[in-house]
Amino acid sequence: MQSFVLPEAGLLNGHVVIEDGKVSRLLPISEDAPDAERTLDAAGRFVLPGAIDPHCHYGLIPPLSERVAPESAFAALGGITTLVRYFRRTDSYLQSLPPHIAADPAYHYQDFSVHLAIFNEAQVAEIPRYVQELGVTSFKMYANLKAAVAKAFLIDPLVDDTELQTADLDYDDGLLLGVMEALAAFPFGRD
Repeated sequence: MQSFVLPEAGLLNGHVVIEDGKVSRLLPISEDAPDAERTLDAAGRFVLPGAIDPHCHYGLIPPLSERVAPESAFAALGGITTLVRYFRRTDSYLQSLPPHIAADPAYHYQDFSVHLAIFNEAQVAEIPRYVQELGVTSFKMYANLKAAVAKAFLIDPLVDDTELQTADLDYDDGLLLGVMEALAAFPFGRD
């Protein structure tokens, strides 16, 4: 038996049933726990859903093969079950992102997703392909990256890079407008 919190119901005592790695049922304390291959007694503790860290910059210091696994492990120790990585490069994400998506599961202890920073007009033009081909639907704009602030800006390394990566950036309002127009073409969250 453990305590869990349900929206609109509050704190309840009962049993959490997990099948195939997912919560399949929450049973009230009045019902017996089903026979199971493995049981955990969480009496006196709270069972909480895993947390999502919606803003991560893991893997900025290369090589990824040495950095991502410990960063993921630290997040998992804190109850993080999903990481949303802010991925920042100035080249085409069609080339630079797929190797990361392919390599990242080997380094992670949890699920992950990607949030892309858009830095130039070429990337704006590719937004439809990022959505359709890469499945990315979350984007970041840095309206403050002008003048000296935007010089030698730290960007994500490629999978095999061994040195820090930087880029000189320069935003303008036209780029921001272009991103908004490109994204307005997709029915994100609309019925």
